[in-house]
Amino acid sequence: MILSWIIQFLTWLLIEWTPNTKETTNNSSRVKAISLIVFIFFFFKYSIYAITKKLRVRYFYLVQNVRSEEVLKKFAEKVRSNRKKKGLTQEQLAELSGLSLSQIARIETARLNSTVCTVVVLARGMNISPSQLLDI
Repeated sequence: MILSWIIQFLTWLLIEWTPNTKETTNNSSRVKAISLIVFIFFFFKYSIYAITKKLRVRYFYLVQNVRSEEVLKKFAEKVRSNRKKKGLTQEQLAELSGLSLSQIARIETARLNSTVCTVVVLARGMNISPSQLLDI
């Protein structure tokens, strides 16, 4: 948006400040001015696009979702075994931890890649330390 305003301003500025050549049929100065504006516009447009694309690609690789089925299965087994040791049902654990029943079920079947916060909430609901769940 700002780039288009700058281009519009530059266009107006160059057209207004170029010599008036109405007397002659050669408007080469205006053509040159407009050509320069078009060049500047595309240069900045694609320069900004290239920079942002590079940043987006770099950002994507920094925040990509890591998912290991083996780790999820081990974590699911830890949650299930600790819940059963405490004598809790999935419904009771959901109520104690503040998570939904479906979320507990997806964790215990290794279909949900849990966040650190979810691990802490689960551990608190079972009165164990989070390290017991993460000891994989």
